[in-house]
Amino acid sequence: MGRLPDDTNPAPASVSGQNCASSSDKAQTSAAKLPFPEPPPCFGLGQLTRHNAMQLKQLNLATLPVTYGDTLYEQLQRHSEFSRLGYLGEVMVGAICCRVEAPATTAPGAKKKHRLYIMTLSVLKPYRRYGVASGLLSYVLSRASQPQTGGVELEDCYLHVWTENKYALEFYEKRGFVNEGIQEDYYTDVSPTSAYILRAPLPWIYADAKFASRHADDYDVTQHNLVATAPTPGGK
Repeated sequence: MGRLPDDTNPAPASVSGQNCASSSDKAQTSAAKLPFPEPPPCFGLGQLTRHNAMQLKQLNLATLPVTYGDTLYEQLQRHSEFSRLGYLGEVMVGAICCRVEAPATTAPGAKKKHRLYIMTLSVLKPYRRYGVASGLLSYVLSRASQPQTGGVELEDCYLHVWTENKYALEFYEKRGFVNEGIQEDYYTDVSPTSAYILRAPLPWIYADAKFASRHADDYDVTQHNLVATAPTPGGK
């Protein structure tokens, strides 16, 4: 999995303007109800498309210890419902990519439930103090907590985390994921090759109401297909 926000990184000057600076009050307000930070007002979400798939590849090359081929990015475009790019202002700084997995074989008459798998979650190093990873994860899990189309019912969300990435383990556990053990020889190009298996039941305990409605997205194709995470007072 991707390396996640690092507390030792200073705030980059490129996002320290008025919009982001005003996030301190919001962070103080949310701290009482959430055990993790919310992103600043200048945080936005963009859809993954064939036009920016290679931009996502460059992001992952810069942030992940594992290298993925072009085939993955072609497949990701078919799982775009639970994949989003994260922006601070005009700058793409992170992304989350997930897929819906079909249910395993079940007994006759048993209810079949799908699973959501987090393939990658990454944030550029200079931007890891802004709650970007939290915002991306919150969007996906809040959407996954809602009734799905086509009769799909999501039972849980899970992922693999490299056993050397203790910060990522803490990141997910703080957000309701449970460590269900270690899978040996999961990775082939890093050492050690083992990975933790983390799982969170759905609906997610921290599901955010502002992401609940599928009709709430407000895309602006002139600004990277940004998705408004909250209405702007007095906005058009």
